[in-house]
Order: sequence, then C-alpha cells, then structure tokens
Amino acid sequence: MKNILKYFAVLFSGALLLGACVKEQAEPLAGSVKVSSETITLAGATLDSKSVNVEADGDWIIYTASEWFEVSPTSGSGNVAVTVKAKENNLDEYGELRGPRSEKVYVYGDEATVVITVNQEGLSGLDASRTYVKVTSADAMEAGKGYMIVANDGNALQAALSIVETPNPYNYIYTDAVEESKENTFVRSNANNGFVFEDAGDGLFYICQPNGRYLYQSASYNNFYATDDVAKADKWSVTINADGTAKIVNETIGGKYFQYSITYSSYGAYGSEQSNAALPMLYKDSAAPSDEILVVPTSTAVKGDATS
Repeated sequence: MKNILKYFAVLFSGALLLGACVKEQAEPLAGSVKVSSETITLAGATLDSKSVNVEADGDWIIYTASEWFEVSPTSGSGNVAVTVKAKENNLDEYGELRGPRSEKVYVYGDEATVVITVNQEGLSGLDASRTYVKVTSADAMEAGKGYMIVANDGNALQAALSIVETPNPYNYIYTDAVEESKENTFVRSNANNGFVFEDAGDGLFYICQPNGRYLYQSASYNNFYATDDVAKADKWSVTINADGTAKIVNETIGGKYFQYSITYSSYGAYGSEQSNAALPMLYKDSAAPSDEILVVPTSTAVKGDATS
C-alpha cells in the first residue's frame, strides 16, 4: 500500500477531560498482518455473526464498503478478535429470500493488507449473476450499462473494485484477480466489479462505482475520490484501441487516464504513460447466461423481465 497511516483519538478520563479526544502524531501501521480465516459465511434467514482473529505486530485498521454487515472493532493493535455481524438477508416483495451476497473486508497494516471475503447465504435461484462481454469498439459503449474494468498484469486479469476510502488520502482502486468463463466473457455472481458508465453529455460518461458513488480526482493527484453527488463527479471519455485496451480519460481535469500499476497492484489515473503499467479493457454487462434459471413462486406476479 502507499504508506497508509493511522490517525487515532485517545480518550482521556477525569472530570476536566471527560469525553475529550485529541489527535496524536501519525504512527506507521503494522508491518505484518494475518487473520485466522480469509472467508466467512453467514446465514441468510437469521441474524448471524462470526469472529476472526487478527494477528499483527502493531496497529491496524479495517475498512469495508458493505451496508449489510458491521465489523467491530474497526481498528486495534496486536492480536484482537474481530466480529462480523450481518443484517438479515430480508425477504423480497415476492416473499422469497434474496439471493446470496458477498463483500470484502480489508485489514490494513502499513505494507501489509489482508482481505476477508464475507458471504451471506440466500436463495440460489435468485442469485443476481451478471455476464460481461468484452468491448471491442467505442460504438459498443452504452450509457447506463455496467462495465468491468480489467487489466492484464502479465500473470492474471485484475478487475477493479470500489475504491477503499480510508483515513489516508491516497485512495487508489484495488482489484480482484478474475478468470474469463470463456473467451472475452466473464460470468460474475454479484455486481462487485460492475462500474456503471452514466451519460454525461457530449459523448462523455460519469463513472459510478459498484457501491453507488461517483469517481472524481483532485488537482494534480493521481488517486481517486468518490461522491454521492453526481454534480461533483468527473467526466470521462472512452477510446477503444486496436489491441482491445481502453483509454479512459478524465476530461474534467485534463488528460489523466486509467492505468493499472503492476508495481502497486492498483489502478490510478495518470497524465502520462507509466512504466510497468497496463491499460485496462472494458467488459459490458449483457444478457444473463442462457442456462440461468430464475426461480419465482407460481402464486406471485413478476415485475420486470425474467429468464425462464
């Protein structure tokens, strides 16, 4: 990671200082971090929680973009039991349990990062799988569609995730290693990799992350920020190159474009070609797989389209 530092508050006791907190000087996080399990599966029909032990040689912090489970504590020092508590995977309007869902928990040290995958059970027939097909022409770009942003690092395909917004200001886009289900096609079990390219006018796009927040950049910095306000979002152009890669350019601040840094294992937007970096490819959300079956109770009406 890029020198993540933790700023933490110290609560003083005593009559005069009760409830007051002050910032200490930034301290480097742990150099070594590991967890007792990198995968957690929670029940869907009832409230459920699981604990994972974090083991570190110093301070660490936790981040997740999830809105359907809570993590406690979100920071600590040394060896601590961390609890992940899910909200109920509620029934949908048809009285059926919603489909399975999955999200990441990031445990940060300084140069060490551990990712915990949190899964919650649901009705597999309602699993919101998505099929993404590679974009080979700019004419195939369609506003309002979800797109996987995928780069080849020389060893694996790296699909972008929502930026991890932490107390440090250097928010770069980290990734999942993914494999095509067949040539130029991905089938994903959720929307964690789907960036929606919304119409910004004049052939440009706003880029909305899988967590629903829009990307923008600040001044000369190469990292990203995210906002709920589309009026603050940057506008991006998309050019598909002859080799199938995409040049996704920030037109709002003038010329920075997406590149996957193989050195740092993350996406930034830079104003010039970087050494040891790769341009991404785009894969567009398309129709569901032909063998996907959506299970719906026979006694209920169905809103929208369904594959049967």
